[in-house]
Amino acid sequence: MHDGYCPSIFSGYYLFLKDFSPDYIGVIYDPENMVREGMENWRMGIEMIYPYIGYVHVKNMVWVNGSGYSPPQHMKKWRTERINLDDVIVDWCQIIFFEEI
Repeated sequence: MHDGYCPSIFSGYYLFLKDFSPDYIGVIYDPENMVREGMENWRMGIEMIYPYIGYVHVKNMVWVNGSGYSPPQHMKKWRTERINLDDVIVDWCQIIFFEEI
């Protein structure tokens, strides 16, 4: 699960994987990448694709304003930086313990 690839959300992966055995195909579950493109409910999504999760990336990020502007739209450039796991772009307590927001 990575931003920029197809699919990048749980339901998309479920539709992609549902006809295959989790014995032969799996996903690298990467919540930090998922929040870059939007995401679905963590608990629902994990329950949907659980048999296919083969590996989990544990990290966190924050959006920071980059320097300069990108013509011709004059939109600010944004980038991500790594942060501590307890900072809440990715709420790891929700993912691990299924805590409600």
